[in-house]
Amino acid sequence: MRHPLYATSLALIICAITVSAIPAETNLIIMVDIPGGSFVMGSSYEIIEKPNRTVTVSPFTMAKYETTYNVWKKVADWAMQHGYDFETPGAMGGHLFKPVSHDDNEPVTAVNWYCAVKWCNAASEMHGLRPCYYTTAQKKDVYRKGAIDISPACVQWNAGGFRLPTEAEWEYACRAGSTNRYYWGIEVTGDYFWNYANCGGQTHPVGQKKPNTFGLYDMSGNASEWCFDFFDDYDIKSIADPKGPPSGEYRIQRGGGIPDQNNSLRSSARSYTSPLTSMYDTGFRVVRSGR
Repeated sequence: MRHPLYATSLALIICAITVSAIPAETNLIIMVDIPGGSFVMGSSYEIIEKPNRTVTVSPFTMAKYETTYNVWKKVADWAMQHGYDFETPGAMGGHLFKPVSHDDNEPVTAVNWYCAVKWCNAASEMHGLRPCYYTTAQKKDVYRKGAIDISPACVQWNAGGFRLPTEAEWEYACRAGSTNRYYWGIEVTGDYFWNYANCGGQTHPVGQKKPNTFGLYDMSGNASEWCFDFFDDYDIKSIADPKGPPSGEYRIQRGGGIPDQNNSLRSSARSYTSPLTSMYDTGFRVVRSGR
């Protein structure tokens, strides 16, 4: 499990905002339709995965792949010319030991939570979509700079733009209807993931392993993925479209990455860390509300 000791101290950069219009690239991010439904979220495997509860999730779309460095850079380059700043510039993949060469189709890593959220807003504006994240609950000013602890009240959930998945959306999409320990079954098989046992000490280009039933790749392993939610213990009550607590110190990560053992690849496995953390094995993928 990640821990705040890994957190990086980062300078927060403030800049003037220049709003400009929208772009030409429209099919940069491949999305997959995720049907709405109910599922049992959590497990009895770890304390922070208890209690199990029934959660209902509305339909949404999710990126087929983890955000690659190539896609990250195209959006980030556009964003920095249109009023955005990123304290963590992102890295082309990640490695465990000695430096290795990387491919720009590997997941972007070393991105903190704030920059992932700002990147989502930039990707929305770049594609002519309404951004989801705002600096206050009044939702007047688009979040483009600095490190602001965005609460669920500061999110326009039905805006149609790109955003991080909620923890419930992530687990629902990962399971893809499965109730097993892993989305592919109960036995560990390297056909579906990259982790410590088979990664050779580095991340790999996305989409090389088998997808889950929804057609999503690398939901387990390769890079751990940021979710929107603040970390907290689960509530026992059944709930529809949970968005996490209103405040907190840590943010959720899911999926496990290249330094992790099989336990961290389970569909219900949770980890959490400071939103300032930018690690060599941490990336993200995006969702959009509706279908």
